[in-house]
Amino acid sequence: MAAQEDLLAVGLMSGSSLDGLDLTAVRLHFDAEGTSYELVTAATEAWSPEWQARLAALSEASAADYAKTHVDFAHACGLALRRFLVGQGLQPDVVASHGHTVFHQPHRHFTAQIGCGQTLATYADCPVVTDFRPRDVAEGGEGAPLVPFGELHLFPAYRLFLNLGGIANLSILQREGAPTLNLMSRLRHPPRYLACDLCPLNQLFNALARRHDPNLAYDPEGTIARSGRVLPELLAALDALPFYALLPPRSLGREWVENEVWPLIEAAKATPADLLRTCVEHAVGQIAAECQRQGLHNEALLVTGGGAHNAFLIESLSEQLALRGLRVDVPETQLVDYKEALVFAFLGACTLRGQPNHLPDATGARRAAVLGAVHLPVGWRVERPAPPALQPDLLR
Repeated sequence: MAAQEDLLAVGLMSGSSLDGLDLTAVRLHFDAEGTSYELVTAATEAWSPEWQARLAALSEASAADYAKTHVDFAHACGLALRRFLVGQGLQPDVVASHGHTVFHQPHRHFTAQIGCGQTLATYADCPVVTDFRPRDVAEGGEGAPLVPFGELHLFPAYRLFLNLGGIANLSILQREGAPTLNLMSRLRHPPRYLACDLCPLNQLFNALARRHDPNLAYDPEGTIARSGRVLPELLAALDALPFYALLPPRSLGREWVENEVWPLIEAAKATPADLLRTCVEHAVGQIAAECQRQGLHNEALLVTGGGAHNAFLIESLSEQLALRGLRVDVPETQLVDYKEALVFAFLGACTLRGQPNHLPDATGARRAAVLGAVHLPVGWRVERPAPPALQPDLLR
């Protein structure tokens, strides 16, 4: 692994909110002092209604349909990648794709993201890295969140991070010179870093906004939620879900939301506005509860993800967190929208460098590992040392 290196990395991210494929190009500088980055450009390609429906239904599809979609999705990502590279005149050193999560069940020792790496590699003239999560699960971890590794190295001004995506998640990073936090975790040893999924967010909000008006992709500015009223019985039922009693590390998948959350929402038989208002109240309450459980106070949270554009959500959240002296910092729009794709570009560059690229304290993995499967372009040669001679006792 080179001590000093500059790489142009492209990251692809498709989240559980089903809004589209995020693409970022980031210039990374690695040296003995750490890592710095420059976000070169970014774009989003919206998923068509057909792709949204196909992805939403995939967890119930046949094995053949799943396998076909695994490849078709890679072609769709590959075409978007080529448009992005050609349109911006980019020649990256590495492309990293998160894929699209269909199953996430670490308690059953598996997670699955579609987007065949071998297929996607046919659209790039550089190494392509995919399948970041399975190795962490194989090491006993949740396979998520992986973004805290990037937050630790790329955003040194903060140690508290809140992502408001399809699922809301929180990262808490111990940093030298800052007051030590007594983090509450199910790990046996005091963790240096903690990260966990908190609650469903935009995947609920967006679906309910479409129910209110089929022409809407999301609730603009949170105006629909603002017009609704809180449903106390639904709020109590959501808050009582057993997941919220678990200590970190913990993670959520779309199937949990479908099996545990949607039945409660449907049973309420209420208007989309009232359901949205109640879901916002639930999310704000769960975020505030985890901040209280972890003893967070008098610091700033860097808030990113699509939910950062929801003015009603941010107002409600700011009001609750201010009670603990916590400040909500929403950065410039590019970072709000593309932080996850940016971080996966960084994770892919780390894979290419042979550098462990997750935080076991955050995911619960037994040890640090190099995550990601590398797919090489035609004509690429890998320089590697000769394998060690086998010991005689290994030949028996």
